[in-house]
Amino acid sequence: MAVKNFKNLKPKDLIVFDVDGTLAPTKSEMDADMVELFKHLLRVKKVAVISGAKYEIMKMQLANSLKASPDLLRNLFLFPTTATTFLRYNHGWKKVYALTLSPAKVKKLRRLLKECLGKLAINIQKKLMEN
Repeated sequence: MAVKNFKNLKPKDLIVFDVDGTLAPTKSEMDADMVELFKHLLRVKKVAVISGAKYEIMKMQLANSLKASPDLLRNLFLFPTTATTFLRYNHGWKKVYALTLSPAKVKKLRRLLKECLGKLAINIQKKLMEN
């Protein structure tokens, strides 16, 4: 959607970004210019960052390269692993939630996946034999 009149935009309380290819190159730290811009934004807005990467990679890409004060980091919200986890800064990065699968569900999903892949392989083999 193109914005035609910026005067009609309402002020935003939260700005949301993806990491890879937006704030930093894939699996890399932000460059110095982006760090300074990002810090400036954190001074005036709350910022959420979503990534498909795990927390350790996000921390390397953002939190480590920012070297920001705790006051600034309190305005930064991290959502690694495609927002299945939420972390916020409060005397260190604290997990607010993590959506995880139980070992029983993981076992069931693996069994179902193997079953589906097996059926798919049989169907592909049949189609190949028909031709």
